[in-house]
Amino acid sequence: MATLRRSIGLRQGVALYVGAILGPGLLVLPSVAAETAGPASLIAWFALIALSLPMALTFAALARAYPLAGGFAAYTERAFGPLWGAVSGWLFFFCIPSGCVIVALIAGQYGAGAFGLGREALYLIGGGLVSTAYAVNLVGLRLSSRVQVLVTAGIVVLLAIAIAGAMPRVDVAAFTPFLPHGSAAIGLAAVQLFWAFAGWEAITPLAEEFHDPARDMWRATLFAVVVVGVTYGTLAFATVGTSAYGDALQGAPPLGVMAAASFGIGAQLAVGIVGLFVAFGAVNAYIAGTSRLGYALGRAAQLPRWFSALHTNWRSPHYSLAFLFAGFILWLAASYVFGLTVADLLPISTSSYIATYVLSMAAGTRLLSGWGRSAAWVGGEWEAREVYLEELGVAGAVGGGVEDGVHVVEAIFGAEGREEVALAVGHEGHVETLLHVGDEGGVEVGTATSWILDFGFWIFDCGCGGGLVGVEEGLLAGVGVGVEVEG
Repeated sequence: MATLRRSIGLRQGVALYVGAILGPGLLVLPSVAAETAGPASLIAWFALIALSLPMALTFAALARAYPLAGGFAAYTERAFGPLWGAVSGWLFFFCIPSGCVIVALIAGQYGAGAFGLGREALYLIGGGLVSTAYAVNLVGLRLSSRVQVLVTAGIVVLLAIAIAGAMPRVDVAAFTPFLPHGSAAIGLAAVQLFWAFAGWEAITPLAEEFHDPARDMWRATLFAVVVVGVTYGTLAFATVGTSAYGDALQGAPPLGVMAAASFGIGAQLAVGIVGLFVAFGAVNAYIAGTSRLGYALGRAAQLPRWFSALHTNWRSPHYSLAFLFAGFILWLAASYVFGLTVADLLPISTSSYIATYVLSMAAGTRLLSGWGRSAAWVGGEWEAREVYLEELGVAGAVGGGVEDGVHVVEAIFGAEGREEVALAVGHEGHVETLLHVGDEGGVEVGTATSWILDFGFWIFDCGCGGGLVGVEEGLLAGVGVGVEVEG
């Protein structure tokens, strides 16, 4: 059987990691967080930058120990068996086509907006950008990774110019009051920013194509953490310091306002250019990794064997790429015909990403030792806290918005991989109590905070109908678990 060609060095690895993390969200998230928590949103940014390190290091340690094209799916299989490895791979692989449509819609919106074009142009620009990424990956990772280096360098340079131009306009008065919406708003801002730090898993399936995965994946991860942290941190600081959020934007993206001041062009055109670069970098990295995941699943007979075929000349998994591209075209057509928006498509990808991260961190605690296991544990605890806040409806977990009554956090993996269920009790808009129901019927009671810290279970949203389910006829049901309650 033909094997993948080793064509990724340190420079290409850094570019792929940075491109996967710096998605289109960086164009709007700084202002969204600033509107939510004011200047205190910087605490959320810098906390998440610090907490992303153990998660990134866990993936790097796993890739260094098991440099396989299956990536996170291979780690999950080694930790929990073939079934869970296959499920992990399937969830991610089959969700990528719809995820590519999300990127296409976002890129199309920025591109069409920059030139004042309509809906048809939006789909043509977005669809063309993603199709180009597929074509580049078909020709081979050697070309794809080189293009990624150029795109990532362009992103960093454009952002650096925009941020540098904004720094002289930073006003100390913009940082007061520091907590205009209270300390609880920091937690809400952190939830909003969580997915700005997703993407470390997408590069792990490329491990077999690194020249020296044991050395370069580790180094590439560390360099990428620094680049991502500095980029996000300085952008957030400039956004708050120049008050580039809220009513001051007058509907324009915050980065566009700063870029326009630096480049001397219209805000829409500036953000459109940056947006297209960022979107291509993200989708190119994800397509590269996911096509290799399909190749590995075919090689393991967890998908049809033809997924593992490689192109004769380019040594790219062309059937895996063709399948993903066909799925993308179908989802894009459905979006165009039925008016599916980013909000409609996002839950599909979100569920698979949560599953990937939770299972990978759990695999890390089982497969790694020493500092690697510690990093996986910290990463898992962070994932649990963030997903937990999202499952409870964001605002409710930090001070409001949860309906009174009992809610089910749908599926939880305990420390030993058991399926368990937790009941969240809402009162006057707050989550006050959590009841943890064990697999042997025991019940533990804790607050919303102590439950995460003391019990240490990971919340897993399998996409089976939402994270919170109301009480219906006295029955509360989790995944594979049902418990009767009175009334």
